[in-house]
Amino acid sequence: QVLLAEVGTLQLEFRYLSQHTGDPRYQEAVDKAMHSIVAASQGRGLVPYLLEGGAPRFANNKISMGAMGDTYYEYLLKMYIQTGKTEEE
Repeated sequence: QVLLAEVGTLQLEFRYLSQHTGDPRYQEAVDKAMHSIVAASQGRGLVPYLLEGGAPRFANNKISMGAMGDTYYEYLLKMYIQTGKTEEE
């Protein structure tokens, strides 16, 4: 199982790595993870903070704006800013 916040931090770090090395592989890898979260969310805005590893589904139904969940939502905003406000998902 993986915490939603962990996926969020990797998004920023790997995208930054791709931007500065010119190698798109890092961003492509984390984009796959983000697409899995979007698919698992099934259109919901808020999502549970625990993911099943390897499968695009949530491991619980607990939504947290505190520990283990809040960081993910902060990273969504930071990703939007990092991509020049062009992030579509």
